Amino acid sequence: MLRRLLRETYEQFGHVMLLDCHSMPSPLFQGGSASTFDVVLGDRHGKSCSSLMVDEAEAILTEQGYTVGRNTPYAGGFITEYYGRPERGFNVLQIEISRALYMDEKNFCRGAGLSRVRANMSMLTEALGKIQLFA
Repeated sequence: MLRRLLRETYEQFGHVMLLDCHSMPSPLFQGGSASTFDVVLGDRHGKSCSSLMVDEAEAILTEQGYTVGRNTPYAGGFITEYYGRPERGFNVLQIEISRALYMDEKNFCRGAGLSRVRANMSMLTEALGKIQLFA
């Protein structure tokens, strides 16, 4: 299904931007062993999306007050590796978001920050959609 949707999007627009969003445990919940970033952007070390796209995502998230890392500890998984082909117009960026920002990690209940994260991710999606990756 995803393959079909990506193909249809490419046929309509000439390129694809896919944001593959995940949650990650906070350092406190993992006893300090998880990422110390609020958000980790994974582009498989420059292989799954345009550098312009990941640079813009990092700038937007940083402006919103998040600490942002790249590729460590999450460089991207199957989706980014399989579908990310920026040289062919298929740009895939994995976004790992710390659960501590929006939920009670112990009980997996919504937290006070959910509305903020939701609004910020909506703004990020809208801003990335306006990027001109190809002239």
